[in-house]
Amino acid sequence: MSWYIFLERESRGAKLVAIDESQSPTAEVTHDVLLVQPGTDGAVSCAIMYVLFRQVLSV
Repeated sequence: MSWYIFLERESRGAKLVAIDESQSPTAEVTHDVLLVQPGTDGAVSCAIMYVLFRQVLSV
């Protein structure tokens, strides 16, 4: 995501969460960081997408 988009959305109340294997410079500027084991970040992303789609489709 471009930095200016993040700043614009943050001004409207959005929160940015990083999913990373280590505390990267990008993760330091986010609101929350999910530190995961190497190789599991894809599985965590899929799980988050699953929950979001279930919530949207169940409305």
